[in-house]
Amino acid sequence: MLIRFIEPADYYLVYGRAQELAPSFDILEDVLPAYWSETPVGLGPEQVKEKMTITPTKPLFENKIWLWVVMGLIILLLGWFSLKMMKE
Repeated sequence: MLIRFIEPADYYLVYGRAQELAPSFDILEDVLPAYWSETPVGLGPEQVKEKMTITPTKPLFENKIWLWVVMGLIILLLGWFSLKMMKE
């Protein structure tokens, strides 16, 4: 594998997601040979990241009756304002 590094930095080689799309880099295109260096690059130890645990949050309205009451009040309020505007 030949790679061109422009600035010194920490670079990572990531693998393991077969369903992801392949990235497109400028190293796939034709680059002037003067920019290529032939110094070998070594790989560091493999680092495995642990998956984050997601704690479920409680819903705002645990009982569906409260949701229906709030929706009914909103519909009644909108209907009252609509009838008030139509009378004027």
